Amino acid sequence: MALSRPRTKLIAYAATFAAPYVIFRVVPISMLIGSSGFIPLSDALALTYALLLGPVAGSISVILGTVIAYFFGHPPIFLGLDFLTPVTAVLAMSLMARRKHLWMIIVAFAALLIAFNLSPMTLPFIYIPVLRVAFPLTWLHFIALAVLIAYTFATKARPTPSSGLRQLTLTTASIAFVGLLLQQLVGSYVLYEGILGAYEGSISSGDWAAIWRLAFVVYPFEWIFLTIVSVLIAVPVYGLVSKRFSTFGT
Repeated sequence: MALSRPRTKLIAYAATFAAPYVIFRVVPISMLIGSSGFIPLSDALALTYALLLGPVAGSISVILGTVIAYFFGHPPIFLGLDFLTPVTAVLAMSLMARRKHLWMIIVAFAALLIAFNLSPMTLPFIYIPVLRVAFPLTWLHFIALAVLIAYTFATKARPTPSSGLRQLTLTTASIAFVGLLLQQLVGSYVLYEGILGAYEGSISSGDWAAIWRLAFVVYPFEWIFLTIVSVLIAVPVYGLVSKRFSTFGT
């Protein structure tokens, strides 16, 4: 049976956008603490793919790009499930941009945040000697959850190139920030603690405290940087490319 035209177009777009994803995927921006891998620049493309391709085509493109990148300098680290985190970001951002299932995203984000902090491998509070206070490890995730809740009750308008540069920038920055912090949470809890810790045992129980102490210092800079780069890429590309083809999942 021949593929329908929309499905053929979806596959074509997904395959086309997988190519730049592979290139960005092999460019490191930061090393993964406690692992031989690195955070790739391709994480900054999730917002663009979410806006242009939607949840289905965007996810397919990310999976294809991740798998292909295994052969070009970014081999799998998490049993081949490395695509799980960027797909999470694309799905969350796509739904937020289309203002769909926002309460599901809130519940999922809150549930993961609670589960991660209750995990025996997590160090939920980091003591800061200078301030003489214990600070939550996931303080930035709580801010992201608050941004998500505020976004849910904000204007019902979707981000479009006609929204105006200021409004589009603010909206897409909120979407990127939430999606990337949700991605980081899935990576920390499911991939890091679940696969490297509980399943493979490649990180010993005595090492987790040191890992989270270092991550506490580093991760806010990494993910705020990725949020900024995501917006810098997505806003101009969305304005130019969205006029040339119809997006999926609208």
